[in-house]
Amino acid sequence: MFFTLSKLLDNLFMPLGLASVLLLLSLLLRKRRRWPYLGWAAFGLLWFFGNEAIVMNIASGWEGPVRPLVAGTPPYDAGVVLMGGGIQTRQGQLFYGSSVDRTLQTLRLYRAGKLRRVLISGGSGLLKPADMASEAGAMRHLLELGGVPPQAIVLEYASRNTHENAVFSTRLLKKMQAKRVLLITSAVHLPRAARCFEKAGLQPDRYPVDFISGDIGYDLDGLLIPKEYALFASYRLFHEWLGFLTYRLLGYC
Repeated sequence: MFFTLSKLLDNLFMPLGLASVLLLLSLLLRKRRRWPYLGWAAFGLLWFFGNEAIVMNIASGWEGPVRPLVAGTPPYDAGVVLMGGGIQTRQGQLFYGSSVDRTLQTLRLYRAGKLRRVLISGGSGLLKPADMASEAGAMRHLLELGGVPPQAIVLEYASRNTHENAVFSTRLLKKMQAKRVLLITSAVHLPRAARCFEKAGLQPDRYPVDFISGDIGYDLDGLLIPKEYALFASYRLFHEWLGFLTYRLLGYC
């Protein structure tokens, strides 16, 4: 029930969803004295979270800095890469979405000698799972194409959310006797994911990838005109903030 409700309510509390509710209320209450304020509130919400400079500053603070590869450091016993809705199927073929950067960066770390083994965690996070074994299985195939030997890859394909990623992966890592672990996931997702793993009894190092923040522009165009990418970045931030708050209330992180 929690999984289904979280998916259904997620979009409602996004900037675009909240603005839509305000606009709808302004139409329903248009005969009342204060109804124009609802329309202006909707406009202000869309402008603020569509403002590239504002959103990139917020995202940069949440995601934190890039972690560089340091030469000479010993390899980790395992790198845990979390899946997150990055797989699509069309006419029986697999297509890798934006979260594929998690797997490509994991491949880069393995090829650089920084990981002894890779644990891929994640089943399908969809309400109606696609006809495939799991996201983890699809990403395993991609890693093998990149040269990672099958014996170096471990799958955890039962989890459907970050809490289950942490719980199920930690069990496997303890069986593997992995002491030094590197957690690899999108930068915007990493604060919540790391707290979940810590709650599950593991203290992994963090490796952020797939950043939504980038160079911050302060030109007139970026300051005044809302941008589609800023709204998309706002959506991902709101998703994480709501997820983090919900997980805190449930004791998951």
